[in-house]
Amino acid sequence: MKILILGGTRFLGRFLTESALKRGHEVTLFNRGKENPELFPNVEKLIGDRGGDLSALEEGEWDAVIDTCGFVPRVVRESAKLLAERAGHYTFISSASVYDELERAGIDEEHPVGQMSLSDAEEMTKGKTNPPANEYYGEWRRNKMAQQHTHEEAVETVKDLIKDIKVAMMTTVVDGKPLSRPMQTQETEFDGDLWFVTLKDTDKYDEIASNPIVNLAYAGKSYVSISGTAEFMEDLERKKKYWNPIFDKMLETSYDDPNVVLIKVTPETAEYWESGNTLKTVKKFAQKLTSKDSVDDNDGELNDTVDFNKPNK
Repeated sequence: MKILILGGTRFLGRFLTESALKRGHEVTLFNRGKENPELFPNVEKLIGDRGGDLSALEEGEWDAVIDTCGFVPRVVRESAKLLAERAGHYTFISSASVYDELERAGIDEEHPVGQMSLSDAEEMTKGKTNPPANEYYGEWRRNKMAQQHTHEEAVETVKDLIKDIKVAMMTTVVDGKPLSRPMQTQETEFDGDLWFVTLKDTDKYDEIASNPIVNLAYAGKSYVSISGTAEFMEDLERKKKYWNPIFDKMLETSYDDPNVVLIKVTPETAEYWESGNTLKTVKKFAQKLTSKDSVDDNDGELNDTVDFNKPNK
């Protein structure tokens, strides 16, 4: 099957691309070429902009189109109209915010959708200084914190969740397949980065060197999933600080061995499950951890709450 994915290199779009390729489909990506452009080197890529440049889509036919990145109605209408005669099926995937209520558990695709008061909205905050929560596409998010969130708050949120969890399952990607193993977190005072100790002559070293995108899963009173980028660090003082006597026997070496190396993981997104049926997401995590400025709800959507059974966009 020939599939056109609008987006396709991050979040849900990336997963869909990987799944489609794994199943043997012929995939074409349309995006701006700015997010993870190194991914999928053997896939046809069309460069454009949903905001105004769809010229790359004026030719070509596909069996199916999957749209995962339409943030205002206009861009979805324009791409759907352009592809209507040249695509067998068009699927638009939005977030749970499309439905008219989020408080009741168990809603599905048949549930009534919300109605926009401004069908031509171009921005989440256009028209009013303080629009109601359901006024604009993308802002139909009830049960959310509409306050400002700071760098320190983002760090403290994750720090509190993982402070008593010493071991994480680190997942790397090998030939397109995830591979996980337990790793002891070395940084007891989480300040935005996570640290681990390993050896250079291990599979995980080669895997991270080949693809630095990793995921860390913590399980305790909360379940925490942290996605980020790993890099190797040669810091003798930090190695000494993190070294545990048990490593002498487990790794059969000492902290000053040149084969010992530190892994620093810089988080980008953190998802966590607490008691109840709630999924909370910290988006643009790297921005929050590196910025001292406050970031409002539209910019970062820190501590968003969505239905656990619905995918978070």
